[in-house]
Amino acid sequence: MKDFQKKINARVHSSTKTAPHELISKEEDSFTNLPNTRYVGIKEEIRKVSLDCLISFNGNRYSVPWHFAGKQVWIRISKGYFLEVYSQSNKLVATHGLLLEKGRVIIENDHYRGNNQRGGNFERLKQKFLESFPTEEVFVEKLKAQKRMNANLQLSKITGVNRALPERRFS
Repeated sequence: MKDFQKKINARVHSSTKTAPHELISKEEDSFTNLPNTRYVGIKEEIRKVSLDCLISFNGNRYSVPWHFAGKQVWIRISKGYFLEVYSQSNKLVATHGLLLEKGRVIIENDHYRGNNQRGGNFERLKQKFLESFPTEEVFVEKLKAQKRMNANLQLSKITGVNRALPERRFS
């Protein structure tokens, strides 16, 4: 391989009319040293955590600890293989392996532990709904009793709170 490189670098180039090894020796003084540590580009983005404790990234949804529901978090890719989720105070709160396929939901069960102590998503949505409509508690209870309706989704649509699921439009 080295013989091939020497042969090519000694050949006069048709546009510059000079051999590459001669040009590089002229330009060497203007070169700067490479840094001692490897540069890793970091792109951070903000995501809003849905009420079902998920964030969207690259066609998939990843879980986040329950107390971040409805709040904003920072995300970034680490080492090209991991999705890191940070709180607004820059504390690492979740790490997931990135998936190449799309449409998956990645849930870590520990992210939901303790959620029932505060009553879960439904209770929070119910309280938000009752702030606007204090006399309609019967409506909320009947909505919850409906088997075919997602009460959390309906309440989040009514209250305008970050939806548990993205709204889909069909043509």
